Amino acid sequence: MIREHQQFELFGKKILERAVFQAPVREPRALSNEACFLYSVQGTMQLHSSTERVKLSSKQGIVMRCGNYLASHIKTNDYLSEAIAVHFYPEVLKQIYKEGIPKELLKRESPFETNRQIARVDIDRMVSNYVEGLLFYFKNPQLIDDELMKLKIKELIMLLINTESTYSKQVQGILTNLFSPVEASLKEVVQAHLYDNLTLEELAALSNLSLSTFKRKFQSIYEENPATYFRQQRLKKASELLKHSDRQVKEVCYESGFNDITSFTKLFTKQYGHSPSEFRRQTS
Repeated sequence: MIREHQQFELFGKKILERAVFQAPVREPRALSNEACFLYSVQGTMQLHSSTERVKLSSKQGIVMRCGNYLASHIKTNDYLSEAIAVHFYPEVLKQIYKEGIPKELLKRESPFETNRQIARVDIDRMVSNYVEGLLFYFKNPQLIDDELMKLKIKELIMLLINTESTYSKQVQGILTNLFSPVEASLKEVVQAHLYDNLTLEELAALSNLSLSTFKRKFQSIYEENPATYFRQQRLKKASELLKHSDRQVKEVCYESGFNDITSFTKLFTKQYGHSPSEFRRQTS
């Protein structure tokens, strides 16, 4: 549940955004013609793109490029979760940089770097100070105007593309390809999220397909329905974890993509003729 929400627009586009959540919250996000910097002030969230999964904890940030996402805000304590975002749009940047787009944004990196949809940002002192400044303005919204937003966008872009860090090339690759939506194949989406607890509707959204089209294409590729395929693959992974790791049965259940230990035990027993605990004893 969203408890508070603030947003400020420039040239008719949402630029600065702050939200306070009562976790757990699960919501789809579509960045059709934009990228954004997302920072968790407090709380933990899990972000799924079509081919990637990133866990974002308090005081961590990422850059996301055009595409479909699923955001899950995870309840970890009794506190509210809070996040801020700065959005980048091609049409807005063209108006801000009338003197010319910074040359750093025109550099082409390797395909590996430019194909990323999510890149972590090293939160150094400069970025931390930037975030603190944004939070100050959110607390004093009467100070926010068009000129301030232009300056804050330019400041953040320069911080992101000029900071030497572990993820700097990935961040630059995303910003360079800011206006190029990523289209992942259904098979890429399925294999990337095979063991994630996502619904078929959510997988279809990450594939940029309707649910009916997703099911039809899935059947054509895998020659069985999604429910059967996911169940078999997850049970297979669970059996491998039980044989080759010392994880508790509950951990195996969740790591294999199941969200209920009782139904997992019933399905596993039906498939292998033994409960997970008995299977481990038989095969160890």
